[in-house]
Amino acid sequence: MRLNEEAQGIVRARAQWNQTGVALVAGETYDFVAAGCWTDLVIPHGPGGDPSDSAYMRLFERWRRVPSANWFTLIGTIDAQMQSAFVIGSRCRHTPQVTGQLTCFANDVSGFYWNNFGAVRLTVTRVA
Repeated sequence: MRLNEEAQGIVRARAQWNQTGVALVAGETYDFVAAGCWTDLVIPHGPGGDPSDSAYMRLFERWRRVPSANWFTLIGTIDAQMQSAFVIGSRCRHTPQVTGQLTCFANDVSGFYWNNFGAVRLTVTRVA
């Protein structure tokens, strides 16, 4: 991706791994902007997700794929490797340490993607 070039992808809530087709290069800096709404069972979320709203939900926080991030926040990785995971949410700037394909997901508990619906649109722009 050239400087100031944009790429777009769709991240589906039900897919545990969404291959975006966007190649990221280690050491280059990218802006990520996500928009739209997706649903966890009956709870709608934007790409920034939401914190636990009940004691019941707090019981399951540690089993989220990225426990420190909100429920249903948009997460990015390089080549579906969790050690490269970073929070995109609605917007972020990130410089990956490794080169590979941007692979994303909604932050949920593994095994519970069957009750997720909708998708968000992600725009990636190389800025440096």
